[in-house]
Amino acid sequence: LMPEPWQLSLAELVDEVDEILRMGFEQEFLEQYVLRRVAEGDGAGPEHLARTLQHLRGAFDMHSTDPVERTLLEAVEGAFLNGIDAAAERRVSAISDWEKAVIWLDLSEPPPPGASALPPPPTTARRRRSSEPQPTGADDEGG
Repeated sequence: LMPEPWQLSLAELVDEVDEILRMGFEQEFLEQYVLRRVAEGDGAGPEHLARTLQHLRGAFDMHSTDPVERTLLEAVEGAFLNGIDAAAERRVSAISDWEKAVIWLDLSEPPPPGASALPPPPTTARRRRSSEPQPTGADDEGG
């Protein structure tokens, strides 16, 4: 037996949403007790919601010809997309000075084609220099 949808935390609800959708509840019930909570995104991370949506897209025929099923699946997809946005927004707003980081990233120059976006770590660069053969000066004396 499974608890009623309103008795679950959002993370638990998201984990069980596949099974809940297969139980045959009316769309109005699902919208009121399941999809509304998913759309709020409070209590589940955006990654969790995105992974679940990806799973649901594979588990259900999102291009169903049945208009009732199609309407329900569109509502499910919309609720998850809204929940992802809401959960991500809460996470981003918790980061101080986030706006400055986004502006900096937007203004940075992209690396040239084929180049690494990051420079090698300093320890790697030092090891390379120390492992290169060092001129001894013997060639200059004998030459």
